[in-house]
Amino acid sequence: MNKRLILSLVLLFLILFTPYYLYLLALVLAVVFVPFFWEVVILGFLIDVLYGPYSHIGLSFKFPVGITALILVVLLLPIRERLRFYNV
Repeated sequence: MNKRLILSLVLLFLILFTPYYLYLLALVLAVVFVPFFWEVVILGFLIDVLYGPYSHIGLSFKFPVGITALILVVLLLPIRERLRFYNV
């Protein structure tokens, strides 16, 4: 299997069965160490749907974890190009 798929499944397991501080730390580490790990945005929206205070039927644009994950992925794109251990 693909390593990204395995990592996504492990993160999904962490989201479903561990406390929030463990899976949030794992998500941040995955974003930092895996190049362009866009799957974390989908997992962030899943966290908002499952555990967010605005998880109700209807229009609600309150997705703090998903939007934060998207911003983190976008901000890390130019920084990664300048880091030495990503270019090796």
